[in-house]
Amino acid sequence: ISFSVSLPDDGLATKAFGEDWRTDIKSLHLVVFDENGYFIAAHEAQLEGTKYKVTLHKTDKKRVIHFIANCPVEQIQYGHESNVISNLYSIKGTDSEVAYWHRIEVWYILADSQGKLDPLIADAFKDVTLLRNYASINVVDNVDDFVLEGYAIYNTINVGTIAPFNVAQHKFQKFTDQAGDNFTYQELTYDEKYYGHALSRVSLNSTLTDLDFMDPRYPTYMYERKISARTEDEDKWHESPAHIVLKGKFGGSSATSYYKVDMIDDNHTYYNI
Repeated sequence: ISFSVSLPDDGLATKAFGEDWRTDIKSLHLVVFDENGYFIAAHEAQLEGTKYKVTLHKTDKKRVIHFIANCPVEQIQYGHESNVISNLYSIKGTDSEVAYWHRIEVWYILADSQGKLDPLIADAFKDVTLLRNYASINVVDNVDDFVLEGYAIYNTINVGTIAPFNVAQHKFQKFTDQAGDNFTYQELTYDEKYYGHALSRVSLNSTLTDLDFMDPRYPTYMYERKISARTEDEDKWHESPAHIVLKGKFGGSSATSYYKVDMIDDNHTYYNI
């Protein structure tokens, strides 16, 4: 099967997690699950020109396929997709820190005598739009008498889940509706009850002395995590919201000071990332 992929437009993507960050795909695997959602195999796709090519087993049964870029498949063990994929992660500062993901369901994988893929299935592979596993944070200085020298994100995590798993609804979260239109933030959080996905075992960068201040000309990035939603086993997400620390000079002062900015909506509720 040959297919193309598209990545999100990052805009000013010259810097992100670190100086050596790049948006290229280093590896792309198709992780296949059977009609009951259990792991079958992981197949690596090879780039040939502008498209990827992968060989999959023919079957007349339903298959669930996860497209996973920049994630070591050694993490994958036998089990149901809700456990296998939802627990895959990337780590800041490694080759797999920026990951991409997409999920499709096909009712079979069949080809004709000439090897041509069934048209109904070919449409699923026509243009695979990958979702990135981090959010982009931009800081714009529009305050009079303030010189912005840098900014940092406080209470972030260094491990990011590959796929957005909706724990409340026990499904992998979609970000477009049936018409292909993007969900708004309000629709995701209120209608879909999706608050962000993060592994409970990760830790927060809650030490101010370890903050890495970014040049305000560039965006910085953070893995998604819940903040406003509270669960019994994840109180730390609710109690430790992420916020921005600004570094700069205010009111004509020659001395550098630091200022805290909360990421909240009009109702003074913390944004889930």
